[in-house]
Amino acid sequence: MDLKGKRFSEIHCPLCSEEFRVRKGEPRTLKQWRVALIMHLTASLKHHLTLDKAESIIAKYFKSLEG
Repeated sequence: MDLKGKRFSEIHCPLCSEEFRVRKGEPRTLKQWRVALIMHLTASLKHHLTLDKAESIIAKYFKSLEG
């Protein structure tokens, strides 16, 4: 399945399962959700990961959505 064009109205943090939802407008692509997840994983006190580690986790999470 190709998820590049698919849009999601909600997504979860792969580490803590916190929900992120679209409040207004159209559902977002994974590329758009990537920014929210990177901010959450790098800036939050829960995780406080480096950018490289956050990107690695997000890549694995998005790959798992394909299967």
